[in-house]
Amino acid sequence: MKLSIDNTQARCGFVAKTGLFCAALSFSLLSADTALSQPNDLGADKALTRSFGSQAKVLAVAGQERGYGAYDQAPIDELVQLADTQSLIGDYGNAISHLKQALQLNRINNGLYHYSQIEIVDELIANEILMENWEAVNHYYDLEELLYRRLFELTDARLEVGLEKITAWHISAINEDIDDNAREHLTKLQELLAIRLGIVENLLGNDNARYEFIFVTLEHVELELKKLRAEFSIGAGMPTPAGPPTRTKY
Repeated sequence: MKLSIDNTQARCGFVAKTGLFCAALSFSLLSADTALSQPNDLGADKALTRSFGSQAKVLAVAGQERGYGAYDQAPIDELVQLADTQSLIGDYGNAISHLKQALQLNRINNGLYHYSQIEIVDELIANEILMENWEAVNHYYDLEELLYRRLFELTDARLEVGLEKITAWHISAINEDIDDNAREHLTKLQELLAIRLGIVENLLGNDNARYEFIFVTLEHVELELKKLRAEFSIGAGMPTPAGPPTRTKY
């Protein structure tokens, strides 16, 4: 099963079978550049890795010494910077741990839904992709969808931009068959594309290339869902439901 992807989605799609999404690909390229520019000192790398644990433990104490308040942004920034460094040397597990801490602190400081959380979730997704933790990747894309839909109205172009990114993940997951959940991804795509169609119509009308692309992709997704439902009905000895699939309302 293959779904059409526009140029933007294709550039941010998966690379071969490695599961590298655009953000994760940036991490790997940066890692390669760093490796070429630095001397090959494995001992230093191991010492640096060991130091991260103690760095994380003293962040709270350091914050107190520097006069950070309960709702200061600086500890969050430090956790994210620490995670970035860990990602560069391939320590994705600890990077994910510190990004989770940063996200939790952000929620305490800014509430459950804040625009600054999107960047942290993007980094969590990038690291989970590099570890091929597809269930976690899907979870964080669901979280990102929730953030976009809570933060932006249907008349806000930023909602369309965010949902386009999430749409690209589900299309890539289907095309690469990474988690054997095509039906779930198709169902989510149907919902996302219907919402995006409404947003674009509100902002631009229905006589433009973007609207047409989303409309055609939605039709294709609904056709694939209809085929899957028919296969399931036949396999279960049930009659195939008549009529076209119903689109999710936005």
